[in-house]
Amino acid sequence: PRSRIDRAKQELTRLLERLGGTRVGLVLFAGTVKELPITTDYTAVRLFWEDMTPNDMPVEGTAIGLALTSATRLLQRVRGKGKPRDQVILLITDGEDHQSDPMKAAKMARRLGIRIYTLGIGSPVGELIPHITADGQQAGYLKHDGKFVTTKLDRATLRRIAKATSGKFIQASAASFGVDRFLKQISKLKKAETKKRIQRTYHDWYALPLLLALLLLLVEASLGSRRW
Repeated sequence: PRSRIDRAKQELTRLLERLGGTRVGLVLFAGTVKELPITTDYTAVRLFWEDMTPNDMPVEGTAIGLALTSATRLLQRVRGKGKPRDQVILLITDGEDHQSDPMKAAKMARRLGIRIYTLGIGSPVGELIPHITADGQQAGYLKHDGKFVTTKLDRATLRRIAKATSGKFIQASAASFGVDRFLKQISKLKKAETKKRIQRTYHDWYALPLLLALLLLLVEASLGSRRW
């Protein structure tokens, strides 16, 4: 429903407000994708999705695998040299994928060390898909060959995608969309990354006191030999 799309936009705005300058990108998808490259310009990110409607996507469908591949490539482009920092994808979907291979895309992300968090906002039972006119109004529900088209949430696949990349599946509900739970996961990753940096700093400096100790031993040996 349109209200679900509107709520998703509101929750994403709230998510941006709490990310604190973290670089983000955006991939909008149906049967194809539209990308916004990685940026810290949150105003541009909001503008990208605020006016977006289902009619803006040229191909209908739910190509989750295509969207994950697109997101993985966006993250890959901004990687620097050396050990990359933690990168994550938040996949928000209300449907099942009959058009691409989401598990193949998840394995590609896993090879690059990218975690995928899946947020399901649909129903596993199946729901009718509203037909939105060009002026943004709902006019009944979509039909194909005279039959109503339904979409349902494939929780099993979303769990497999998350598990394959050491991510987590989050089920949205009327009371909680899932943004807070996702932010908790990001917070854990940031703490782990900070701990790694501290450990690397210690490792980088350990050679200096070792060198000083060796010089002191050499000086002591030299002085001892003179006394002898």
